[in-house]
Amino acid sequence: MSTVYERTWQFDINRAPSDGSTNLLLSKSQLWYWKAFLVGDQGGAGIGLWTVLGSSDGATGALDATDRWGAVFDGSKIVRATAGVAHSWITLKSTDALGPYYLTIDWVGTADNKTDLVFSKVAPTGGSVTNRPTATDEWTYVDQQFNNGTSGSVFLHGLMTVTGDVLLLHSLTGSSLFSFVLLFQRLSDTKSVDNYRAFSHVDYDVAGIFSRAGLNNTAGLWKGRNFAGSAAVDPRVPHYTIGAATVVMDDMSIDATDAKYDDLPMYLYVPDASQKSLRGRLADLRWCPSSLTHGTVDPAVGSPEAMVVGEVWVPSDTSPTL
Repeated sequence: MSTVYERTWQFDINRAPSDGSTNLLLSKSQLWYWKAFLVGDQGGAGIGLWTVLGSSDGATGALDATDRWGAVFDGSKIVRATAGVAHSWITLKSTDALGPYYLTIDWVGTADNKTDLVFSKVAPTGGSVTNRPTATDEWTYVDQQFNNGTSGSVFLHGLMTVTGDVLLLHSLTGSSLFSFVLLFQRLSDTKSVDNYRAFSHVDYDVAGIFSRAGLNNTAGLWKGRNFAGSAAVDPRVPHYTIGAATVVMDDMSIDATDAKYDDLPMYLYVPDASQKSLRGRLADLRWCPSSLTHGTVDPAVGSPEAMVVGEVWVPSDTSPTL
């Protein structure tokens, strides 16, 4: 694993939620943490911060640059209800260096452990206490699960680059794996004609996230817009092959050149006819030997520089709690 990251990362690993005593409060704590980490209210992220364009706390809502969820966790400000009924949402804008792009967290639906997540490159408009803002080019994760529906000892993990690329994870103590991921990253090695160079990945899996099968399935966990932004696309992460087997380094190999575990780059492939080809590479995320377990750090001796999430190396400065 290379020790020189392509981008500069900041970390908030093993953060306990503000309140995990019930699933309702745990869910509120998780949603608040995503916002708090992105804007710098929690986690020590001092560079590359996102900003709040507007919000609703279930009592008042508008796209007026006001953070009604607050700099300190207050569960009463985060209210779930169906769309069209007073509920909480928040719209965030990335750094200009990243795009900018926009993310709206919209806590609608009938389950405490699910939410809508909406990304766009066009700035959203509208928004009230009953309905989130909308954008003309948005791509959406509807009713996305983000925990297992019970209270428990959950640890939250936040990673963000100086330009605002973000990776949010969580792990349940004793589970020995990561079970949720929210990733939004501006791709490297994109084509010159691409206007939309960032894609999102959101997933919850009780069996663990970031498996090769999961990253290459047809469930639409990866989402974005095509190169011109005119159509939604569901890209894939292609597998490397050895002979007839779709495997990647299925042993515990140590790279002889730097005494670290093997790794391989990860690319996004869009199968749509209008742009069928590799559209870019995921910066600082690498395939790792499939025999490694979640939480394995590299190097094995000394200060950690990366950790295993599923079958992917992810930057990290410490060992995760699983």
